[in-house]
Amino acid sequence: MANINQMTPTTFELVLGNIPTKTKDETKEVTLQIFNTVIPGIDIQEIEGFWMGVKGRKDSSGGIDFQDWTVSFFINNEFSNWKILYDWAKYAAETSILPSTHNISAVLMVKNNFAEDILKVFFKMVWIKSLGEVQLNTQSGEEFLQCTATFSYVRYDAYDPDEEISG
Repeated sequence: MANINQMTPTTFELVLGNIPTKTKDETKEVTLQIFNTVIPGIDIQEIEGFWMGVKGRKDSSGGIDFQDWTVSFFINNEFSNWKILYDWAKYAAETSILPSTHNISAVLMVKNNFAEDILKVFFKMVWIKSLGEVQLNTQSGEEFLQCTATFSYVRYDAYDPDEEISG
C-alpha cells in the first residue's frame, strides 16, 4: 500500500530550455518554482466511420488534442525569470518566427515532501501564449511576487523519475 503522505506533492519545478529572447540566435534557460499548475487534459478525436454500410459510427482513434497549459510561479528576487518570459512573449509577438523554429522543450518535475522526483512531464515544442499581470502591492500581505503564464505545445509525455526522457 502506498504511503499517501509521501505521495502528496509539495513542490513543482519547471525547466524551460532554448527560449528565444531578443534575437533568434540568443536563447536562455529558465527554472520556475511553480505553486499552481495542472497536467493538461487531452481530448481524443473522434472519426466517423461506417458500420454495416451505415454512416454514423464514431471511433476514438482520430488522434489526440492537447489542451493549453497554465502555470503560476513565484518571481525571483531579481525578476530574471519573469523577464525571460516577458522577452519571449515580446519576441513571439513582434516576429513572424514559428514555434517549430525553436523546438523549445519543458520539463515539469513533481516532487514529494522529501524533495524526491515522483513524476516528470516532458512538453515538446512549447510556445508562450500569455503572461499574466504582476501585482506590486506592499499592503496585500503576500510574501512572494507571483505571475501566471499560459503555453501551447505539440504534446507531452509522462515519465517515472528514473526513466530517461526521450525526444
